[in-house]
Amino acid sequence: MDKHMTLKSYSEAIQVRFKDIDIFGHVNNAVYNEYYEAPRLSLLMYQQEPLVDIGAYYVLRHIEIEFINEITYPSTLRSFLYIKSIGNTSITFNQALYLGDVMVSRAVSTVVQLNKETKNKQPLSQTLKERLMPYLF
Repeated sequence: MDKHMTLKSYSEAIQVRFKDIDIFGHVNNAVYNEYYEAPRLSLLMYQQEPLVDIGAYYVLRHIEIEFINEITYPSTLRSFLYIKSIGNTSITFNQALYLGDVMVSRAVSTVVQLNKETKNKQPLSQTLKERLMPYLF
């Protein structure tokens, strides 16, 4: 396992669903984005104190996915992510999916914080940046 995915990383299990499988018997490439979205949302939004500024939300700006090994059903994956960089309005993540000790995919994704009312980019507050620091590697 990549040492970066154990230090300062956020992790959660992902259950492969039967509906994720294509006619070739492996997870359809389009589903991988969902596998990467779930832990990002869990880390940023689904905590007692969400990691987002008041009056703001995140949108996915960019994702780059590398498909390394196939995933079949049934499987339980382990998703790891850590923050690669914190920008003025954005957060970039390194992410990976593991099946046991084998990396099956990795991704780099960037989210941008937007103001709920104006829909414009909203700078990350200093307080938010400090709260994100434990996940920065």
